[in-house]
Amino acid sequence: MIYILDGNNIIGRARKTEDACIKLILMIKHAKKLLKHKVIIFFDGNNLLDDRISLPKNMIIYYSGERTADEAIIDYVRKIKKRDEIIVVTEDRDLQRAAKYYGGNIIESNQFLMFISKEKGTMSKESISKKLPTDAHKITEELRKIWLKDE
Repeated sequence: MIYILDGNNIIGRARKTEDACIKLILMIKHAKKLLKHKVIIFFDGNNLLDDRISLPKNMIIYYSGERTADEAIIDYVRKIKKRDEIIVVTEDRDLQRAAKYYGGNIIESNQFLMFISKEKGTMSKESISKKLPTDAHKITEELRKIWLKDE
């Protein structure tokens, strides 16, 4: 399987910060359910992280540059030969329709986050926060409730 993530949609377009991007990448990096799958995270714009996070071999971060991440995701899905192996993670209805049109599968962002967080060995919020940069406390309270809630 290839998981294609609409990164901005998952973290919230208005809240795209370096800290939020790092948090999402760390959550996915440590999700054991994804280790055997290719994971591509698309973000709008240019690189915020300057390669400060080491990525596992199965993970790619893609920045869309001048175009939108949605456009980049659709282009990527169209180029894949085995589209039935693609899972696009987004809440964006237009992107969902386009991905389905080209033969991809869809998972809503909230379902995906629950999928990767409900596994044995998931990192606790304490262990994740230890790996964040020193200014990680700037994550908004709303993101804290969404991403760090205890199950």
